Amino acid sequence: AVVSQLIVLIYNMADTFYVGLTDNPYMIAGTSLILPVFNISLCLAGLAGVGGGALISRLLGQGREDEARRASVFSLYLAAFIAAVFAVGTGVFMDPLLKLLGAGENTYEYARQYALCVIVCGGVPTVLSNALANVVRSVGRSKEAGAGIVLGGLLNIALDPLFMFVLLPPGQEVLGAGIATALSNGIACLFFITVVLRMGKGSVVTFNPRA
Repeated sequence: AVVSQLIVLIYNMADTFYVGLTDNPYMIAGTSLILPVFNISLCLAGLAGVGGGALISRLLGQGREDEARRASVFSLYLAAFIAAVFAVGTGVFMDPLLKLLGAGENTYEYARQYALCVIVCGGVPTVLSNALANVVRSVGRSKEAGAGIVLGGLLNIALDPLFMFVLLPPGQEVLGAGIATALSNGIACLFFITVVLRMGKGSVVTFNPRA
């Protein structure tokens, strides 16, 4: 769990590191403005994932598997719901939010590009993948939980320079960093979904609302 959180912190800083290579202070500032909002989304994942995972572990220890299964379903759908609300809210109130965060004339567009990628488009997979990691860990699959988080982190570190300096034209480095982050979190989310599906119908961790 500790290693997974360290990986999350490292790949959160990866975008800032690569954007810093542009030597453009406005790009760096625009990206940095959104990182606190991104961290809030991770807190939302903790709300559903850490809390749900702790409850699931306690219920399993008491032999109450049916209740643990219902808790896992609730945790995962809660994570997806609050992430969707947060993403939509960020998109709708983007302008006042960026002004509140301190975005100015030179940093507004960079902050908007990054927020659209990592919060509006990538918010749900980011929150859901972290919630899934905690829920999967709660049933004893710590290796799979760690592997998914590490996968997302390594992909982000690898995809950042690809999108920023190879695929997108100069001047779009912040957009490239945002796309890389959203894509890596999306792939990590798919990894966890695959892990859950492979657990089978009798697993405590499930997406079936009728469990």
